Amino acid sequence: GIARRAAALGSLPPDLVDDQAFQAKLDEAWQANNSIERLIASFEWLSLAELARYERTGESSPRVAALRAARDALLLRQIKNSRSDLDGGLPLRSGARTLVDARTLRPAFGIATLDRIPQSDEDGLIRAQKGLEGFLRFIRQLMVSEPDARLLSGWNQAKNGLRTSPWASKQSLAADATALLFLCQMRAKPIDEP
Repeated sequence: GIARRAAALGSLPPDLVDDQAFQAKLDEAWQANNSIERLIASFEWLSLAELARYERTGESSPRVAALRAARDALLLRQIKNSRSDLDGGLPLRSGARTLVDARTLRPAFGIATLDRIPQSDEDGLIRAQKGLEGFLRFIRQLMVSEPDARLLSGWNQAKNGLRTSPWASKQSLAADATALLFLCQMRAKPIDEP
């Protein structure tokens, strides 16, 4: 969608895409994502685009507050039950059903990205950090261990890949890619932050 295009443009050097063209696409993305449902659906791309804006200008946009409010709403739904295979996952709706699966990684990537834009809300930082730790735990839960992989044909390729859900053997390239993006954002955080 438009938010993904804005994030892509923002990731390019300013000599390839000037600030004005990028800002116009970012404004268009925000106009297109004018409801909470659309904001959540494009959350990770809007976060990435706003991070690009911050890196280009050195200033945080007032629209980041809407992303942080969406982050907090998402984190309120995060499963916090250390005895559950779904601990750290995020229930997301698919039609009339609510599922906890690898799609959790998309908002996780958005939250990790958003967390790189400086903020003064200490409580928000703590909420985000706890949520990110939960997502890391859920990623580990989705990983196919070697003993589990040995039960599958082509087990060497399956080992350490991510399942689509904790109870499935099917693996998703999209889940692996999103997990890598999430982990890259986590690594890019300054060490002195919580």
